[in-house]
Amino acid sequence: MTSQDDALADEVLDSIESIAEIVGIGYGWHIVAYLIQTLGKGGTTKTQLVEAEINMVETGALVVHHHWGNQLTHIISNVLNLSRIEANMVEIVNRPTDLAQVFQACCENGWEKSRRPGVHYIVENPYDRLVVDIDMDQVGNIIQQLTLNAAQHTQNGMVRARYDYIGRRLFVTIEDTGEGMTRSKLAELNAQLAGSHTTSGLGLPICKELLNQMGGNMEISSEVGMGTTVWITLPCNATEMKRKKMAS
Repeated sequence: MTSQDDALADEVLDSIESIAEIVGIGYGWHIVAYLIQTLGKGGTTKTQLVEAEINMVETGALVVHHHWGNQLTHIISNVLNLSRIEANMVEIVNRPTDLAQVFQACCENGWEKSRRPGVHYIVENPYDRLVVDIDMDQVGNIIQQLTLNAAQHTQNGMVRARYDYIGRRLFVTIEDTGEGMTRSKLAELNAQLAGSHTTSGLGLPICKELLNQMGGNMEISSEVGMGTTVWITLPCNATEMKRKKMAS
């Protein structure tokens, strides 16, 4: 086993041990015991980490309590996903994609389960056709995560998603009028995005790491009581572009 493999295994195990603090010592250490047995530091490879995640989900070994089962599976899946991304185990495959045709569906898939009465969910699509060379699977996951986050923290007002293509870069903005964050909370989040991960709230760090690998970037602005705005930029080539005509 290489030193990189060893470091990856240690990182995953150290992160997962912290789950005990979330779910209680009884459930937490039951899970840690299973993971240590499955991922064992003595010979874990990157491939085995991936196989272990699949095994954990399929066997249901993590469902130690009805209430916590899905949440624990989600947390551990995020820990492993982030570890794989940071170890450059995720392949980015760019293909021509008409973003004008799929952007709205990505947004709606993200906020669908967190929609609230009285909140307006808005998708601004300025193109009839915009074909860009991107990995739509990964970009779609990022858009869904960001719209989900916005919907979960917005009790009234609106969640708005829009995009544009300027100077060989794709710009996506997710804006909400939700609860917003204090300066200290925003600083804590930025520290997470810089690499100081915890076992909860890994959705944004995963988005950030994916964007980094695609040459993109993510920025966040937030104010308590006013809401949060997330901007992502992604360099890509556009092979077809047709803007919608402005209403006269």
